[in-house]
Amino acid sequence: MTQLTEQAAQHADAEQTAGLEAAAPAFQFVWEQPDDEHAFWQIDRMHFPEPIAYSDHSLMRTVYGYGFNRAAEYYGLPVRAHARRFGAYFYSSMAPNLPPEQLAKQGKIAEERLKPAVSGLRERWEQEWLPEVQQIIADFRAYDLATASVPELRAHVDLTVERMQRLWEIHFLLAFPMLLGLSLFDDFYRDLFGDEDAFQAFRLLQGFENKTLESNQALWALSRKAVAEPVVRQVCETLATGEIVPALEESAQGRAFLSELHAYLDAYGHRGDTWGLRPPGWLEDPTSVLRNLKDYVKQTDRDLAGERTALIQERERLLAEARERLVGYPRPVVGQFEGLLQAAQFANVLSEEHGFWIDFTSMYEVRLVFLELGKRLAEAGLLADRRRLPNPGSASPGGRATGRARARRHTHPAAGARDAAGRPAAPGPDRPGHRQDVRRRPTPGLRRAVRDPRERRLAGHRARHCPSDPLAVRC
Repeated sequence: MTQLTEQAAQHADAEQTAGLEAAAPAFQFVWEQPDDEHAFWQIDRMHFPEPIAYSDHSLMRTVYGYGFNRAAEYYGLPVRAHARRFGAYFYSSMAPNLPPEQLAKQGKIAEERLKPAVSGLRERWEQEWLPEVQQIIADFRAYDLATASVPELRAHVDLTVERMQRLWEIHFLLAFPMLLGLSLFDDFYRDLFGDEDAFQAFRLLQGFENKTLESNQALWALSRKAVAEPVVRQVCETLATGEIVPALEESAQGRAFLSELHAYLDAYGHRGDTWGLRPPGWLEDPTSVLRNLKDYVKQTDRDLAGERTALIQERERLLAEARERLVGYPRPVVGQFEGLLQAAQFANVLSEEHGFWIDFTSMYEVRLVFLELGKRLAEAGLLADRRRLPNPGSASPGGRATGRARARRHTHPAAGARDAAGRPAAPGPDRPGHRQDVRRRPTPGLRRAVRDPRERRLAGHRARHCPSDPLAVRC
């Protein structure tokens, strides 16, 4: 009976898939390189659920082709990454770069290099990598894009690409030991105490400060000021997100609050909601910030400080219990537990810290460089829309938005699927018939005189993703 049920289900799935494929246009693409046909490609729906522009594809070639692979070579990891754009969607492939008979030997070499990197991660981040990243960001912000001549801007673009490469090399130099540190602690905890609770080990890592939490706490503090000011509170509670700023500008209390909101954006708004160079930053479009601010104002009974205190108390209680259970274990085992715990606690903090500084803040500065380049190309008649980003990896000046729009109408076969002849089918999102609704609604930003690109408040950019409660992050 079970076999018959499974066969019936498979037959129904096949009929449904055939109907979806017949109703939708074919997913067309061309293999970029001959060997690509033999690789396993995975769509990255977390970072790029929508069709990807050429500018962001060039970014991802830097992320994987340079950053990932340079770090993998540094640690001796026998794997290399590749980035491709198939049918306007982004795919990655990570595969061994050595014959199977050499993988075990190379794996031991990588293990010998990565283990000391795990224990020394905090020192390298705080003393070497973070200062370098912050200096790159400071150099970006010190450069006057608007007054640069065309030759100066071209040289600055070349320097920007070099900085991108270095930033993503740092990203993966820290990412490999960071992820390994978390995994090693989880494995060791399970070996000692069992795995009846899959998240118990990670509760010993919670409650620490990080830059993501800091920005969310600052927005929460701003919402408390809105709650305390009746005029501002009424605006936030009763008006739609797009109506908040114009309404606040009509009163002295509202304008004072807007000044504090500007200060928040100046401190934390050098980023967008999602990955890539195309999404506008909060300084350009603060829609998601206003949406969360509006939501926080409604949470009058919430004790955010108390919630974090409870997380810390739970962590310390569970840690005391774990140490009590370790009584009687050999001293080397206890020492290994404490060392892995310390490394994992910092790795968990770094999982947010590196994202704040590299993935978002530094890439927003890169975005501003290519926006300025797009502006110059538009003024020269080489680009129709000054807001479109040129492709940093090609002489092609545009992102080919029409190609992305066309791709949204396609139905994509499952990744790794094969056609009737047994060849790898065109890669696509992981369920047949999948379509993305990527329509946007115009939302006005903060209206203020534009002095430089960081202060633009663009309309027409709907924030595509923002957690309903970004304060509820694991920290």
